[in-house]
Amino acid sequence: MSIVLAIETAFPKVDVALSVDGEIRRPTTELSAKRGSALHLAVAELLGSDGPSEVRPDAIHVDIGPGSYTGLRVGLAFVRTWVLMHPARILASYSTDLIAAAATEIPAGQDFVVVLDARRAQWFGARYRRQESGVERLAAPVCLSPEKLRQWSEGASLALSTHDSVPLDLEHRQRPIPSAADLLSDTGLLFEDKDPMPVYLMSPL
Repeated sequence: MSIVLAIETAFPKVDVALSVDGEIRRPTTELSAKRGSALHLAVAELLGSDGPSEVRPDAIHVDIGPGSYTGLRVGLAFVRTWVLMHPARILASYSTDLIAAAATEIPAGQDFVVVLDARRAQWFGARYRRQESGVERLAAPVCLSPEKLRQWSEGASLALSTHDSVPLDLEHRQRPIPSAADLLSDTGLLFEDKDPMPVYLMSPL
């Protein structure tokens, strides 16, 4: 049996999902509550903790950012603590990877960027190229001012974002906020990370 737990805390709302032999399960726990307590309750529900059908994941897929400072801190602390008690393989993803991988309509050979509002007049960005076999990350995420972001994005054909507008002179396509279930998809961009650390890219206030 293959059991994979996915934890998404880089965006404003915490999300959790479990794959059991490819079947995706979602918790009924309200995840708009406090991040830390909601995350623990949702995972306990999915894994059947303290019940007769308790299961343990073989692997944990987790978004390491960039994104919400508080969310990343809570999510990654949970994962690191969990694997100390229950050893499991950790596969990490950048938040921008999830948005890039879902854009299957982009033609092969086309370069594009994914940008996210980092606030404080800064933007997160990462570059990608659509290949016949999937999507390739050309550069890891960065955090730039709008002016530097425009320079950095030169040569790209379009920009993807979860926002309704971005400070770029490129075709812009708004995408939905990634979910934990997206972390369970075969994006080709997941990488093993035995001690995942949050990708903040900018210091908190």
